[in-house]
Amino acid sequence: MANTKVYNNIIAGTRTAIIDYAEGAGSVNDHGLKNTLILNNTIIMPLDAFPNTGGVFGIKLRDNVTPSGTNRNVGSVIANNAVYGFNDDLIMYSEQSGALQGITLSNNLYFSLAAKPFAVGYDSSFKTTDFAGWKASVGAETGSQFKDPMLENVARLHGTRAACMHIRRPSQRWDRR
Repeated sequence: MANTKVYNNIIAGTRTAIIDYAEGAGSVNDHGLKNTLILNNTIIMPLDAFPNTGGVFGIKLRDNVTPSGTNRNVGSVIANNAVYGFNDDLIMYSEQSGALQGITLSNNLYFSLAAKPFAVGYDSSFKTTDFAGWKASVGAETGSQFKDPMLENVARLHGTRAACMHIRRPSQRWDRR
């Protein structure tokens, strides 16, 4: 993502709320968060598990250093977001092991009922961790906290069945049916 802003959203019940998408080795020069702002979002993780999906994530960051060895993240900020989890899903995941260069993580609020809702690494280096381990692994999160935000009736955001979204009329507004 380059010169992108993702801000002031409420994202609820999705398999992956925010992801730094990578298209494979053929486009490695385009990978990374470049001057991207992810600010003031409220992410409510799914209440129920998504079977056979390969994982559910609040915010997922790709490894933008491997295989080239060049860090492709530049001037990006992930701040003032709230991520709320209900089960063992990962509320924050970085495929890159070690400090995240080029990305400032700060003043985020995290909460999950899981003991280790954060993860770092990929394949053989993958490990889940608690908030203290996450901060130590990525070398960031100044001012961030792990505590219950006391959201009122947060489970109501999930409903009792999957929502089907349709565009209606020329106004292009979304209508939930």
